[in-house]
Amino acid sequence: MEAKCYENRPVDIRILRSVVGTIVDINQNCFSQPVGGTEVQVQRFNYHAAVFSSSSYTEIAQQYAAAHQVFLIDYRNVSLMEPVIDTLMGLDQQDFLEHSITRIRQSFRQYLRDENLAGIEGVLSRAGMQKVLEKLTPAVGAIRGSYYGMIE
Repeated sequence: MEAKCYENRPVDIRILRSVVGTIVDINQNCFSQPVGGTEVQVQRFNYHAAVFSSSSYTEIAQQYAAAHQVFLIDYRNVSLMEPVIDTLMGLDQQDFLEHSITRIRQSFRQYLRDENLAGIEGVLSRAGMQKVLEKLTPAVGAIRGSYYGMIE
């Protein structure tokens, strides 16, 4: 799964190429299985991919995703996701103490998983913490899970 939250641009083909490359790489992992006295290489994994977006997808990205069976989930007009998207888009550079995107992502993932403020306290300013605690946390808590059915 890949999730993108862009303000004024749709997800483009570069993201889809990266996702497809990762899936192809993972799915090429094989193991040996004895069949009738001969060792046969058997594909170990058969993963599929989904890309979530708050801002839609370019036409070529949609075509590429369809050709490679990547599911595209567009949250652009989903009312349950609007407070999450609005809060994320409302975070400004001054809301962050840390500017390493890797560290920010890790901290947010840990916070959402464990609801432990320790991880994000070193990443967010006081104003950023306030936005997260007052807006993002209740918005994410309201979601409580989701289910997707895909038609072949």
